[in-house]
Amino acid sequence: MVPTPRYRPVDLLKDSRRWGQARPQDWRPPTDPDEASRLVVSIEQERLSTAIRRRLDADGRSVPQLAEAVGVGYRHLLAKLKGEIPLRADEFVTWQWLLGEHRGLRVPKADVALGNFTPSRRAQMTGWRWPFT
Repeated sequence: MVPTPRYRPVDLLKDSRRWGQARPQDWRPPTDPDEASRLVVSIEQERLSTAIRRRLDADGRSVPQLAEAVGVGYRHLLAKLKGEIPLRADEFVTWQWLLGEHRGLRVPKADVALGNFTPSRRAQMTGWRWPFT
């Protein structure tokens, strides 16, 4: 099995300047299962990043202050908030806890994230169907 190459979540947007304000139509439609999984994760990362930045603004705090408070490197945290580096699974949980979403952990749902793309677009994902029909 070949490992999935690194990607930048922000590059999955049609216009990377939309990070932090993306709508469903701003994302590039996936053409295979690998792209679909990266898209689902990127959409959730963008949502969490936006919520964290709003919370920082509301509290009059900065990214360096948050990095210090949670014990991570400032540049690394900033790169993840900007979508330059994908979050790991444990970081999704950490960010959800930071936002108080831990009471009902939100797991990105592929059907919801991909539901904004037309069925004809999803039909282009060939070779990956339930094999027992």
